[in-house]
Amino acid sequence: MAFGNPLLPDGVANFDGDGTAVGGNVGLTWLITNSQRLALTYRSQFDMSYDGNFDIGNMPHGAPLSPTSDFGSKLKFPDIFGAGYGIELTPNLSLEADFEWLTWSRNDAQPIDIGSNNLLLSTRAINNDWKDTFTAGLSAEYRFMPDWALRTGYEFLQSPIPDRTFAPVFCDTDTHVLTLGLGWHHGCHAVSAAYAFNLYKDRNITDNQSPFLNGDYSFSADLISLSYVYTFL
Repeated sequence: MAFGNPLLPDGVANFDGDGTAVGGNVGLTWLITNSQRLALTYRSQFDMSYDGNFDIGNMPHGAPLSPTSDFGSKLKFPDIFGAGYGIELTPNLSLEADFEWLTWSRNDAQPIDIGSNNLLLSTRAINNDWKDTFTAGLSAEYRFMPDWALRTGYEFLQSPIPDRTFAPVFCDTDTHVLTLGLGWHHGCHAVSAAYAFNLYKDRNITDNQSPFLNGDYSFSADLISLSYVYTFL
């Protein structure tokens, strides 16, 4: 951020906010046969309002700005419609397939308010123009011992963000996810460990609404999870 003058040093800006929202989930499972099941799910949309602080560093002397001001914004999360099918091929081997449709197009714009520093903004709302997307995946579980299971899967996640409104604050792109996990279950106790390798598609942005964001972007991420579950019933 150069405070509107290319001869001035860049300033460092930090947005810090949090918020809460409420949504609902509902699901229906049909046991087609003893070894097959079909599940339908719905997770409702919600609007997450963020409130916090906006801080600026390295301000030029005499600039009509405040080092700290209020920050507010809102992000619209989608409706998610899902369907899944599972089949037990043998007593030790199960396969599952799932599909989700996400209505990200409702997130058409994102308001930004930084209080007394709003003069820094060229617009009070970011044009997101996101699109509806889908995810699809396959997974398998092999129970190689009475209390142990090996799990693996693949998931494709389509990005809702077009090149024109891409911004580093939402580092998103089409993603292939490969997972490998190990699970232990005995009585009321269950422990699971998993690793996910995310293969992101590189993005070459040439027609962004903010020309300074045009360029080549690469992403990488590895996820490791460990969970413990105790079942009371």
